[in-house]
Parts: sequence; C-alpha cells; structure tokens
Amino acid sequence: MSTPRCRRQRRFAAPRRLQVAGLKTQNAELAERVARLERLISRNSGNSPVPPGTDDLPGKKPPERNARRGGGRKPGRQPGAPGAYLACRTRPAALKDQAEDLRPPPLGETTRDRYAIRGYASTAAKHGTAVFTAIRDALAGNPWMPPIPASG
Repeated sequence: MSTPRCRRQRRFAAPRRLQVAGLKTQNAELAERVARLERLISRNSGNSPVPPGTDDLPGKKPPERNARRGGGRKPGRQPGAPGAYLACRTRPAALKDQAEDLRPPPLGETTRDRYAIRGYASTAAKHGTAVFTAIRDALAGNPWMPPIPASG
C-alpha cells in the first residue's frame, strides 16, 4: 500500500524527469556551441584560412605589417615626372555657329523659369505624381494638371 505522500511524489516526479531531460539536452547543445565559439576565437589568418581582414576582431592581436613598397614613395605620378594631358582644342567659328543653331532653347535659364519648374514639380509631388514623370510628360507635350477641386 502506498501512502498519500508517495502517490503525490510519483505524480510530480514524471514532469520533473521530463524537465530534467530537456535541461540535459539544452546543456549539451550549449556545451557544443561554447566549444565551437572557442575554436573560432582561437583562429586567425596565421593558423587558418580566414582572411587577414578578420584578424582585428575584439580580443585578437592584429597581424604584423610588412612593408610592401621600397623607398617610401607614394603611389601615382611622382614629383618631377613628365606629365601627359589633353590639350584644349578650340572649335572653328563655322562649326561653333552651326552647333548653336541646332541647340534647343535653354530650359530654366532665368530665375523665373526655375521657380516655375520647381512649383510645377512641387504641385505634382503633393498630388502623388512622380516628379520626373510629370516633367518628362510636360516636355513631351502632355502636361500634368492637378485635379479640379469638387465644389460643394
């Protein structure tokens, strides 16, 4: 015959055993994780295939730097070396006049024009229209117009 105390202990023992088994599993997983992290921390570019750029992580000593260039010269053209450049060529007057005839009239050349374009773009943006789309359509001959407010 079991006493009420023994019955009560058996009733609580089963969940406790499950809880202990779960904690043991969790403890084993954490031990594996700690071992893996310790292995990663001990690696550097000198003893593993990791790139040298990862050596400066916290807790690691940076690798020693070897001088790559001799003489201490900076990269690029050195002072006193001959330089090469493209000379500025002027265009003949005839070609210059012809190019000016083909050029479209300037857009937004005056302050008034700039403010007009800016106001147009601002209004289009307020109404949810993409600014560049509205300007492109206006230049193509199909200007965007804001909706007419409902009178009421």
